[in-house]
Amino acid sequence: MKKYMPIIKDALILMAFSSIFAVVSLYAVNLLKGGGVKTDPIIASIIQDDIEQMKKDLASDSTKANIVDEQGRTPLMWAAYVNFKNPELVTKNEEKRMEATKLLLENKADPNLTDKDGWTALLWSSWSGFAKVSSMLIDAGTNINTADRQGQTALMVAALRGNAEVIQVLVEKGADKALKSNEGKSALDLAKEYSEKYPDRKADYDKAVSLLQ
Repeated sequence: MKKYMPIIKDALILMAFSSIFAVVSLYAVNLLKGGGVKTDPIIASIIQDDIEQMKKDLASDSTKANIVDEQGRTPLMWAAYVNFKNPELVTKNEEKRMEATKLLLENKADPNLTDKDGWTALLWSSWSGFAKVSSMLIDAGTNINTADRQGQTALMVAALRGNAEVIQVLVEKGADKALKSNEGKSALDLAKEYSEKYPDRKADYDKAVSLLQ
């Protein structure tokens, strides 16, 4: 029995960490967008990457694919969101979120719904750096040029975040590079502006600028 104790201990620590991460993720997005968060079970399942539980939730009530929390965020928006700076973490997480996105779309999740700030799931995936999820959402019929309340499109959001892979997908699928935000800034303007703010990510922003010129 003693030889299994380290394994059991590690498993318990991992379970505890996963639960804490889910709560912190909920809190982080709440801070980002403001207001309270409706912790519906399907949202918790998405954050914890529990696809099997998602399937059960949707099987019991398929309308959950389009529920909204207090900020108007849908499960599809939650599936499209992470806030990692490490590219490896983004890539690792995206593989899981692609499965969640596919499941939600199969259950008629509406990719054109917007939250209270005018963000669609595509704007969220552009923020997150999810190039493959962005492609899935566009193929599912989302409006690629939808702008939020500040007049920012998914292309602009990807530009200010320096998410070059997302920019490439958006441009290839027809995003309008000429559009400008309410402040009169194009995606190219934002990529150049944020490149100066984050010189440690110059390579990412240089690639973004190249794609947007």
